[in-house]
Amino acid sequence: MPLYEITAPDGSVYEIEGPEGASQQSLILAAKRYEREQRSADIQRRLAEFRQRPAPAPETTVGGNVKEFFKGVIPGAVGLVETAGTGISALLPEDAEKAARDKIKEIAGIVKKPFEAGEGYEDSVGRRLGEGIGSFLPVAPLGLLGAPGIAAGVGVGVAAGAGEARERAERGGASADQRSTATALGTVPGAFDTAVDMALAAFPGGAGKAIGFVKRALISGGVEGATEAAQEIAQNAIAKGVYKPDQSLLTGSGEAGATGAGVGALASVILDMAIPGRRRGATPSAEPKGTPTEGAPTGQPPAGPTSGAPQGELFPGELAEARTARADMAGPPAPEGKPADTKPVSLRGVPDAEQDAVRGLIQENFKTTLDPVTGDLRVEAQDFDAVRQLLADVGVKAPDEKSERDTETRDLVDE
Repeated sequence: MPLYEITAPDGSVYEIEGPEGASQQSLILAAKRYEREQRSADIQRRLAEFRQRPAPAPETTVGGNVKEFFKGVIPGAVGLVETAGTGISALLPEDAEKAARDKIKEIAGIVKKPFEAGEGYEDSVGRRLGEGIGSFLPVAPLGLLGAPGIAAGVGVGVAAGAGEARERAERGGASADQRSTATALGTVPGAFDTAVDMALAAFPGGAGKAIGFVKRALISGGVEGATEAAQEIAQNAIAKGVYKPDQSLLTGSGEAGATGAGVGALASVILDMAIPGRRRGATPSAEPKGTPTEGAPTGQPPAGPTSGAPQGELFPGELAEARTARADMAGPPAPEGKPADTKPVSLRGVPDAEQDAVRGLIQENFKTTLDPVTGDLRVEAQDFDAVRQLLADVGVKAPDEKSERDTETRDLVDE
């Protein structure tokens, strides 16, 4: 079959194979069909790229981190007990150990389920600090109970250190003998860590001679951070010496130290508030009870807001965030003067699985706004036909004028 050369209006030159004596009109139609197929293939390729893009990570907020801090306390305490149970189970025969660990894991999972981290907060600072506090506070105050408390605390630490070393060895593919060796060695960093925690809980001594509240928190944070980093290095050393020769000693130590420092400082503050014996401030006043001192409050209720001092917002930060979110939903403001003429683009005919990709494709190629009432995209009137053509190329039924009028009617009714 002969080859024909066709020049498109944009200057592109096509070579088309056709029958002898093909008319100019049929050749032009063939060129247009080829161009449309190429454009459709390009759109399909870009849609595939949109589908393969990873979902954006949820944004975290200060308020969300605070919430995750409190949610993480219970899982942290349960995790400590679970790890200690793993260490104790290592003393049992293999079948009995497996049954015990499965039961411990099941119970721990049930308890932790209501406190699961929110999406995007699994490794957040607030979550890590909360879990650290949860693993610190149940054991640390035992040092204040004398010899029995210290013995119980060290016992928990020994079991938890052994359990952590055993779990790491299992994840590292260690043999049965290597797991046993790692478990036994793990008792050392576990006992050391718990002993330091209990010492911090009892620090300092001497009534009326203590250092300041903030200084004590800073010291506790520094000591706890150094202890956590040292424990991480010790566990890495066990792995390197027993079953993983290429293990780096410093892996994870920086992160563990930073989290430990935050946990130590927060735990010191919490213990200072919860245990009166730790608050070593000024000596008690000799003034008799019930005698108000100069400048002290007299028990009168606070004055309410006045015209000269109106009451402010209770949650100004949250109010500002809400206003910003509302403005984002409404889209960018129209330029001054005559507002832009826009038309709605409904994606009701697009399958749910494809809507995000198609919407992203439209937003990437055209200037769009979001209709705050219907949730539809709106494009400038001059681009409406191009959007309809794009949807047709993708294989989606394009919106017609009737659907546009229906949408505008709904807008008027809603208004």
